[in-house]
Amino acid sequence: MMAESVLTIMTGWTQLGIFLFYATLILMFVKERFKTHMLVRLIPLTIIHLLSIFACVVLGWVHVFLGLASSFFYLAFFYWIYDILRTKLSCFLPAQTKKNSVIKEKPGEPLHLSDYKISDRQMDFIIDNLHENCSYKDLSEKYFVSISTVKKDFSELFKIFGVTKLEELHLLLLQYKVTK
Repeated sequence: MMAESVLTIMTGWTQLGIFLFYATLILMFVKERFKTHMLVRLIPLTIIHLLSIFACVVLGWVHVFLGLASSFFYLAFFYWIYDILRTKLSCFLPAQTKKNSVIKEKPGEPLHLSDYKISDRQMDFIIDNLHENCSYKDLSEKYFVSISTVKKDFSELFKIFGVTKLEELHLLLLQYKVTK
């Protein structure tokens, strides 16, 4: 999609190309493509983007200045939306999950389940529930255990993480990048 944004800018559709560039960046952030070495990956993309805007000089300097202004506008606008969503959506988290004293990591950071002295099966249950939204029944069928075993494992997990039900555990762990 980056190539499309550059080509769109260079064909004179500057505004659409700039929008495509920032939409692609957002998609890459969501898919965690910048998880490591963010600046090393982001700087070349930004340079290519700016060069494509400056290449519009053949269309006139007005296109270049409008392209640069639009680029800064989209950057500020998308960051503003991100900031609003981050602050506004946190109100949907129950107080217990917001102020959890068990988890020492900050929201958004990696959370390694192995640090919490839980079994491999419990880790699998958590990951499947988190990523695939598996119910107790789904987990019991997938791992060939009884539903009561799944419930027992989750009740131990509730105690470990300081929550009272599955939805709270799910909301709590959604704030982190959960790994085994």
